[in-house]
Amino acid sequence: MTSVRARWSVAPTGVRAAMVVGSLLLVAMLAVTFVDRATRGRPVSSEETQGSARSTAANGTKAFRLLLENYRVSTASLDRRVTSVGQVVPTTAALMVLNISFPSDRARAAVREFAARGGRVVVSGNDAAAWLTSDRPSPVQGTSHTVRVRLGGDFLVQTDGTARWRSPNGPQLVVTRRIGRGEMLLVADDTPLQNSLLGRRDNAAFALALAGSRREVVFADAASTASSETGWDAVPSGWKIALIGGAFALLLTTIARGRRIGNAEPSERLLDPPRRATADVLAGGLERSRHPALALDALGTAARRHIIDLARLEPDADGPALVAAAVAAGWDPEDAAALVNPPTDRTSVLALGRAYARSQRGMT
Repeated sequence: MTSVRARWSVAPTGVRAAMVVGSLLLVAMLAVTFVDRATRGRPVSSEETQGSARSTAANGTKAFRLLLENYRVSTASLDRRVTSVGQVVPTTAALMVLNISFPSDRARAAVREFAARGGRVVVSGNDAAAWLTSDRPSPVQGTSHTVRVRLGGDFLVQTDGTARWRSPNGPQLVVTRRIGRGEMLLVADDTPLQNSLLGRRDNAAFALALAGSRREVVFADAASTASSETGWDAVPSGWKIALIGGAFALLLTTIARGRRIGNAEPSERLLDPPRRATADVLAGGLERSRHPALALDALGTAARRHIIDLARLEPDADGPALVAAAVAAGWDPEDAAALVNPPTDRTSVLALGRAYARSQRGMT
């Protein structure tokens, strides 16, 4: 880690800036790719396709929607929440609420208000009765796969025999409740409207009868927004807020905790390092060279010549005579010994350096 920091600190400012910007872009691209991969092409479950007017699965109802359009009935999907039905669906239309289980109180109130203002609402599934506040029918288990339904006509409808509504006249597939100026039709078993059974018996005619005389039908099914969007658009709003807030917090943390890309400008001129520090650095480098004696041979020769001239010795004077003359001249014994002993470590290199420096100053 220390070596990485050292290399980072000596890197040019432009290189460090490019690396930081590139890293941020890489993180952003990875985050977008993760979100896109996590939401793109998510297969819709069988529970979501059941009753969906956008699904071609066996339990979907897209064939029902195409049947209505074939009879010049305008169709649409309620892409917003059911609670907004009063603002986006006119009361002249029929609202199909197919297999939306456990509605919220707001959703139930919005649909009832839509019906009270003259709308026609068709709700299917075992939980259809929950959309009513009173006079709720009780579901019973179906026993026959074929049931007769009277709804503006007499239809022989084929189902999978899942459920019926309890009534004084026996089990019924459909019950109608008046709400204000409109009505709500509760279908206990919506399998006659599904793609797999719509072509059987009188199921298609029964499906058209549910729409009544309305020339517009709006589907508010569970899969209206389950797979129509991909990528960032498919991410829930709460997740978007969390991701953006987390990125903003990370940016603030980086700014607060991170170091500046460039070094701070010094407030005053930097002085050269002390001579001793320079000598220590040079001595260490010579020691690591493994041949300090060869590198410092010229320094030793110049220092010895100075002592010979100072003490008036013979040019070929031996080592002990040189050391004795240097000590007599007031030199430190360690520095004097460096004149004749080849330097092998940092201490001896520094001693020879001091001897040479003293000889150049002409000190005695």
